[in-house]
Amino acid sequence: MYNRYIPPKKQHAMPPISSPPTPPAPPPPTTTPPPPKRLKTKPPAGEDTIDNRHKTLISKRDKSLRRAETFSTASKSTIDATIEAPEQPTELHDLIPLPQPEPVPEPQITHNASSSLPRWLAAPIRISPNTTAQFADMGIQPSAIKSLSAKGFKKAFAVQAAVLPLLLPGPAQRPGDIIVSAATGSGKTLAYVLPMIEDLSRNVATKLRGIIVMPTRELVTQARDIAEICASAFSTSTDRNEFRKRVKIDTAIGSDSLAKDQSTMMEQHLDYNPVKAQTQEASINEPWIDSGDSVDYDKLFTSQILPALPDHVLEPRSKIDLLICTPGRLVEHLKSTPGFSLEHLKWLVVDEADKLLDQSFQQWLDIVIGQLPQPSNFGRREYIRKIILSATMTRDVGQLNSFKLHRPKLVVLDGKLDSTVSENANEGPEGYVLPSLLAESAIKVEDSDIKPLYLLEILKREKMLDSDRPSRSPTSDETLPLDNLSLSESTEATRGVLIFTKSTENALRLGRLLPLLEPSLANSVATITSTKSTGRQEMLKGFKSGKLSILVASDLVGRGLDLPNLAHVINYDIPTSIKDYVHRVGRTARAGRPGHAWTLFTETEGRWFWHEIGRSSLIQRLNADSKISRLNIKKSHFGEKQREQFQEALDTLGAEAKSSK
Repeated sequence: MYNRYIPPKKQHAMPPISSPPTPPAPPPPTTTPPPPKRLKTKPPAGEDTIDNRHKTLISKRDKSLRRAETFSTASKSTIDATIEAPEQPTELHDLIPLPQPEPVPEPQITHNASSSLPRWLAAPIRISPNTTAQFADMGIQPSAIKSLSAKGFKKAFAVQAAVLPLLLPGPAQRPGDIIVSAATGSGKTLAYVLPMIEDLSRNVATKLRGIIVMPTRELVTQARDIAEICASAFSTSTDRNEFRKRVKIDTAIGSDSLAKDQSTMMEQHLDYNPVKAQTQEASINEPWIDSGDSVDYDKLFTSQILPALPDHVLEPRSKIDLLICTPGRLVEHLKSTPGFSLEHLKWLVVDEADKLLDQSFQQWLDIVIGQLPQPSNFGRREYIRKIILSATMTRDVGQLNSFKLHRPKLVVLDGKLDSTVSENANEGPEGYVLPSLLAESAIKVEDSDIKPLYLLEILKREKMLDSDRPSRSPTSDETLPLDNLSLSESTEATRGVLIFTKSTENALRLGRLLPLLEPSLANSVATITSTKSTGRQEMLKGFKSGKLSILVASDLVGRGLDLPNLAHVINYDIPTSIKDYVHRVGRTARAGRPGHAWTLFTETEGRWFWHEIGRSSLIQRLNADSKISRLNIKKSHFGEKQREQFQEALDTLGAEAKSSK
């Protein structure tokens, strides 16, 4: 816009004022200006008005015709093009996700659980259960073989054939610790006792060089019996240049007094040591010098006595080479017995390791491992050889690491360990193996109120009451292979019955009820409890000698029983786990002898039994054709007379229980 013009006032004498610069003119518009409007021409003067109007109408008509012709031509061309070009079909889509690009394939990662396990644990030494070997092939001296043969050990079991070459001197011997996973009754005790005794018999001086730790008193007694056999076998040598001595063995269990153990294990030896003798004499004289009027002379006179020889001291020394003990008593000796130490230890064996690790036993393992001598970088101190054994060894690396194993090797007898087993040790056991000569039977108890009558019927029907009658072989249509014959090829017949209950109370009750139902069993039935070890040993001796034919026991004491010639095991109360079942039936069919396991189950227990025991993949039966057979005893089989007799026995049992309170 232009500045508004203001007329100037009358000027007086004033300086001129410069006007502001004129702004530039706006640029011309860029759009094309519209065409000028056509002006209507007026008809010239003098022409006829009517003619002009006629021409205008004719012109408008011509324009309309031209427009209609143009529109008609354009419409026709559009229609022709539409007809010539076919209509494209409409693409329909369902309610599906939007298309995505093809995924890029990723490399497949295969995870093997055993790859994270130690090599010795992921790839164990496997041995077939039917493997046997000759002792002569293992480098054992002829005199020892002759002595072992006289005791019935003519050939080696499978576990012995695998373990003995690793421990005995020879080309197959390798340094390091051994872990053995083998079934109960496979002969694993001899597998570690024999090489240990063979090594200890070479030492001239008597020092504590071997310790065997076991969970129960019964197992301690069994191990000592085998150790004494081996000690006799290696007490002499056919080679005049080789020294041999009889290994001195002792046991330590909780039922014996600590003082008695100390007297049989340790002795006072006179040593020449002037410096220690002077120190000892000064410590004895000090109370006499400092004593006043109120001195206790009885205490002073009963103090330590100096040896008769000058410059000599009495030092406690070990009287044994091998100690077989329970873990609790071992800890007591380490803490309370003067001179008892593991300074010279060469062998440490832990049998039934699964049970010992499940229970703390005063944290015995930490105490024992902590007192073991450590190898020196400057000396030639050898590693202590550790042997860990179990019938149900787990693959818990944490538990095994507590033993501080050195270059270990795992020997597996059962063949059930899978290299792809999970690393979670809490998932359960890897598998169990039952003896090849074991027959299994199950009986359904239709009426649980008269369950003892079912038990008595089995005892009578299978002729278990006659202690003089040899037990029949397992029920099988096939002849047993010769490879499964007894190791000692003994012709001694199996006999006797071991009945398991779930508690000591049930065992006591059943042990008394059987003689009431069958008076002829009064002198043949005995109940084993865990409270009276002396009486228990007498019962076991009576059973082995033939005076007793039926033993009733609970699970608490059943694991430690050693009855080599036992013919039958009866599960009166059903076991609570696969592990308990294996340990129960493992009391029979041992050392290559036949055996039979019987299980009583009620209707509510039947489903668990057949699923967990009868069809479980965790239980391996070496005889592929062996299955748990059914024995049917209907409740109608028991007449009114038997039921009345049973009720009278219950009344008598109840009266005896009341009178004993």
